[in-house]
Amino acid sequence: MSPEVGRAAADLCIEHAAQSGERAILSFFGGEPMLAFDTLREVVEYATARAREHRVPCLFRMNSNGTLITDDHLTWFEQHGLRFTLSL
Repeated sequence: MSPEVGRAAADLCIEHAAQSGERAILSFFGGEPMLAFDTLREVVEYATARAREHRVPCLFRMNSNGTLITDDHLTWFEQHGLRFTLSL
């Protein structure tokens, strides 16, 4: 997924949440999201800012096999409220 596609998906989700009074939930899965961590980071940071503008709670989820996750990633996940599921 390109960063542009990720930002467009985030906009769609956040705008829908703002109109419906729901929270936005963005989930990263398919293949291994950590192979494109730079894109994941960019989309999460973008969505966080957009959700704040719309006053919409935004949650982030990811499915990963965990093999590429480092302590620095875990710190970043915690800072941005990203929760992940390990797929075995």
